Amino acid sequence: MDFLGLITTTDIDGAIKSVKKQLGKTIDFYNMDYDDPNVYKMIAAGETDAVFQLESGGMKKFMKELKPDCIEDLIAGVSLYRPGPMDMIPTYCRNKHHPELTIYEHPLLKDILKETYGQIVYQEQVMQIFQVLGGYSLGQADIVRRAMGKKKVAEMEKQKKIFLYGDESLNIKGAVNNGVAPDVAASIFAKMEKFAGYAFNKSHAACYAFLAYQTAYLRYYYYSFFMASMINNRINKWDDMTHYIAEVRLMGKALLPPDINKSAALFTVESDNDSIRFGLSAIKNVGEGVVALIIKEREENGDFVSFMDFCKRVPTEVLNKRCLESLILAGCFDGLGAYRSQLMSIYPTAVKAVASDKKAADAGQISLFGVADTNDVEVDLPNIKEYDNFTKLRFEKEYVGMYLSGHPLQEYLDSFHQFTFNTSKLPKENNAEDEEKADTELGDDSESVNEPEYEDGSSIVMGALITEIKKVYTKAKHEEMAILNVEDMLGTCDVMLFPKSWARVKNIIDKESVVKITGKISVRDGQDPIIIADSLELMDRQTPAMEIPTTQQRKLYLRFNLQDPVVKADCFNALSSYSGDIPVVIKDTATGNAFAPEIKIRECKAILYELHQILGEENVKLQ
Repeated sequence: MDFLGLITTTDIDGAIKSVKKQLGKTIDFYNMDYDDPNVYKMIAAGETDAVFQLESGGMKKFMKELKPDCIEDLIAGVSLYRPGPMDMIPTYCRNKHHPELTIYEHPLLKDILKETYGQIVYQEQVMQIFQVLGGYSLGQADIVRRAMGKKKVAEMEKQKKIFLYGDESLNIKGAVNNGVAPDVAASIFAKMEKFAGYAFNKSHAACYAFLAYQTAYLRYYYYSFFMASMINNRINKWDDMTHYIAEVRLMGKALLPPDINKSAALFTVESDNDSIRFGLSAIKNVGEGVVALIIKEREENGDFVSFMDFCKRVPTEVLNKRCLESLILAGCFDGLGAYRSQLMSIYPTAVKAVASDKKAADAGQISLFGVADTNDVEVDLPNIKEYDNFTKLRFEKEYVGMYLSGHPLQEYLDSFHQFTFNTSKLPKENNAEDEEKADTELGDDSESVNEPEYEDGSSIVMGALITEIKKVYTKAKHEEMAILNVEDMLGTCDVMLFPKSWARVKNIIDKESVVKITGKISVRDGQDPIIIADSLELMDRQTPAMEIPTTQQRKLYLRFNLQDPVVKADCFNALSSYSGDIPVVIKDTATGNAFAPEIKIRECKAILYELHQILGEENVKLQ
């Protein structure tokens, strides 16, 4: 027996329970006909993102060619899409759409191979051929099938002779004695010998196909509930979770940002039964224990009415720096009437004041107006502007790990649609953690392959945001080149620019530039794929990188009291987060002296906003 631990079953279960709880509908896959034409039309159109076994680029292409319209097609599809049987896919698809072209080498094969259009696909079919044509018992046929998989030449010659002419001692009649011509019997044996080594057993393929149909059914009829369940089961697998979040956005579904009064611990479907609300547990630096405390307080004593109300009511362990910054910059308090910039400015003071009053209250101290009461603590919001959208997104990415309120590339999607490539089409490793085999009888090739749509050397055109630039040098001539880390809406990849290509663009691109990349994909065994860029074209005409003059050196001038340890630390932390080529000059207001620290920054709106909040706009000049 082959036991597989599949996260897919948990995905399905979570969606079914959510649909039952929120819509009152019962989805019973055990008492359902697996023949819904809408589901098969969706699969045949290649719209199979998040559908079990059918979401790879190669499998989408196969489904478009196959155009399945019944569960038997899915069972065969799962079996064929692996090394070896893949060679039969064109013939299988042709025969499905033109049954009159199906050829059987002998009439006895028709009943056995009819469901697979004349192709040997399953191990059970191999056994049936031995049984029907050769006169084997099913037990004897299974022994030979296993031996075929081991490819022992001498043993196969012996079994071939038995299949053709029988063996009285084993009570096997033989195909020739059953009316099959010797040359036809030999040809059939050769085909079985070729395919038996990697033919699926149908029961295994059927299990996969039924799960494929179930996930496709949920995707078609209950998309948001299904995707919320998918995401929830991958909260601890960051790459997988963000991949499916991107899929939801590309489908045009609303992914609502986290909200301190509306979000549950996990992703949930809103009351419109369509929008998905971000779960608090998915925010980095906000642990499950903290989330439980927040939700417990909210459920017992009502919604939070302000940031200060939140600080006063939640336990002290919720008010740590990393947690609060992540909650603020993820937009969890956006619905409480304060800007993120304001809350980032006052939260240290607010936490300190609340903690001090709680401590006093616990000690039973008497204030001027009586017993200390944290309800009297208030910290006024400063009169400052909110971060612009770009800065919000950058902070979300930095503190939370993903873009929540949108994506820097959202406005470029129309342009990106004309490109031939995105990161979802890169080759990916199968996740062995999800499918742990308890029996190795099926062999190394028993599972489906994840065939990439693009092979080594394929030409590509893509759009992406540059997130990192790493300069490297050639060994021979020590020429400067670069490796860029870029991301699109579906993932990340590396892009290599050789010296001549890099020299053409190095002065006009920077981190956070949006670019059109033309080049070729390089795929090497044991290495992550990489894009070799022939050219890079700047798409974002408003990117800060375009504003940097290339003919003169700009400098960042700051003015503050270097004797203030808090201001100094905040300022230098901000500077160190944006390394680049622009020198920094600091004037110490305590002494009147100016000096240039060994820090250089890059120009972008984010650092200017941070420094404005720390020092005031009048004390920050870039010129």
